[in-house]
Amino acid sequence: MADEYHVQCELGNGDSRMVSWIPEKYAKKNKQLKLREENGQWEDGWVVINTYGKRLSTYCSLHERDYTRQREASDI
Repeated sequence: MADEYHVQCELGNGDSRMVSWIPEKYAKKNKQLKLREENGQWEDGWVVINTYGKRLSTYCSLHERDYTRQREASDI
């Protein structure tokens, strides 16, 4: 089985912007995407504005919630 990758992308929808890791097959500049919201609904109109580095999908899965521990690690 070939390695699968996620690519860090800047996404835009109107005035909204976000940076997210998405599967490599969707990480094409100017590609329109539908993103699933936390409530399970799909939101249309997101566009890949720019792409950056890529990582193995397994790495992204293992570290997807690291930001929740950032403050705990950085507070004095």
